[in-house]
Amino acid sequence: MKPSLALACTAFLILNGCAPTKRTISLEETLASAVIDHKGEPATANHALNTDYLLLYFSAHWCPPCRGFTPKLVEYYHNNLGGQLFQVLFVSSDRSDREMQAYMKEAAMPWPAVIYHSEARKTLEKVYSGQGIPRLVLLDRAGKVVADSFKGQTYLGPNQVLEKLDSLLDRRKRDPAGVTATTGQILRATNDYKKR
Repeated sequence: MKPSLALACTAFLILNGCAPTKRTISLEETLASAVIDHKGEPATANHALNTDYLLLYFSAHWCPPCRGFTPKLVEYYHNNLGGQLFQVLFVSSDRSDREMQAYMKEAAMPWPAVIYHSEARKTLEKVYSGQGIPRLVLLDRAGKVVADSFKGQTYLGPNQVLEKLDSLLDRRKRDPAGVTATTGQILRATNDYKKR
């Protein structure tokens, strides 16, 4: 390879974020100092990452399908031990922080959110968001995508992501071997409570 071509290829890779020294940043690092609780108060990244499954919820108040789906997600969260067996993290596509906060309050979102004016929000949108909203992306504890509202360019909708989460939670309830200590304690406490 000619030196000028090699230099041009290296420059292209570096400018496009493909430098060999670039390292992957974890969700915990991405969300450090960029999470608020459902009341809008600062929270730690662990507040969003303390469960085996994380649902990234890309949504906005200006989006009618989002406003139709959000109450269903709130109900699902309450009925399926949201915040304990899984967590939702709101990544707003609203036009301002004020609109995001109003949407969270109006919809009574019980989960944390990414700070509107943060690099974390931009990073999550770049890595996980895509063609449209409402969008759910289900991640496991390692940050691997387990289910998505999109398959390639095809919109499957957020309900299919909840169905996948249902099957994962149901499997854990039937065979809790391998669950994290926190999730195992929650499952045991829930089962003990139901037996009463």
